[in-house]
Amino acid sequence: MSQKLQQLLNTLQTHPVVTSNEELNTLSKSIENEVTKLLKQVNKTEKTDNTSSANIDEKSGCYVFEGISGYFCPNCFDNQQQRVNTKRLNSKLRICPQCRASITPK
Repeated sequence: MSQKLQQLLNTLQTHPVVTSNEELNTLSKSIENEVTKLLKQVNKTEKTDNTSSANIDEKSGCYVFEGISGYFCPNCFDNQQQRVNTKRLNSKLRICPQCRASITPK
């Protein structure tokens, strides 16, 4: 999400109308500062939320979270802090639709 916002802000700031108008240029820089602050707050909150309730389920080998139903990919969560819901293939195998990891019970 932050990458897309950064691209949009760069497009806005380099637009000829914005670069030629001092008031618009100042406003675009103010928007960038506010978005940066908000993203830092969101990232900080997500990291504390994600790690505080993460537990590995012994029967599935996936992460489970308090208050959230489903089994989540340990590969995606450990490497990118993303909660990706896995799909069950059979009684002993789950697969992640994002990273294609095969997850078996431990």
